[in-house]
Amino acid sequence: MCFPLMLSLCALLSPQGRVQLPLVPGNTTTRVDASGVWEKGTGLDEQILLKERADGSLLGYVAGTPGLYLVGGSRQGTDVILDFEGEDGGGTYDAGTFTGTLTREQLVGFFDDGSGPFPVTLVRSSAQLVEEHWLLIEA
Repeated sequence: MCFPLMLSLCALLSPQGRVQLPLVPGNTTTRVDASGVWEKGTGLDEQILLKERADGSLLGYVAGTPGLYLVGGSRQGTDVILDFEGEDGGGTYDAGTFTGTLTREQLVGFFDDGSGPFPVTLVRSSAQLVEEHWLLIEA
């Protein structure tokens, strides 16, 4: 008599409300996380820091470019969308959208700034992210 009661309680003990990260294509055990530092090509001139939340939304910023920032991002499965805005002193402008596919070490897709999409490959960086902040005071 106790066995059916225990089986009915198992559903209460299972994790609920958690989103499972998608599996790496071709691999049944490793899950991919978009969190980390991503760079364009092999240079350190453009780095994007991303943090993935449990619901698939992405937070982040573009290192070293205070006039360009990430306003929204999402991931569903291996599909990633990053929306950027910028500010150039004349106000805010739509800087463009990156749409791509996430693999373990790359984000491969297209960036469209309104002039038409062009291919972009972001590589997961193993370099440490270093950013300096300066405070200039006029005396």
